[in-house]
Amino acid sequence: MMEAWSEKELDALWVGVRRHGQGNWACILRDSTLKFSEHRTSKDLSERWEKEVRQISMIESSRSRTNSLFGS
Repeated sequence: MMEAWSEKELDALWVGVRRHGQGNWACILRDSTLKFSEHRTSKDLSERWEKEVRQISMIESSRSRTNSLFGS
């Protein structure tokens, strides 16, 4: 069973992408200043990052539709 992501891990993922770049998942995992569950893999980071990006895209799309409806 897949382990749920903690807030600290999500923060580390964002910092890791900012520091090492999207796609450098193994490098992010090796960064000793970033704390992930010992069971996390590069694939886990990649899949979670895709989910984070989709969520942001949905929020931005929703804001854009709201702004066009209300003329903001």
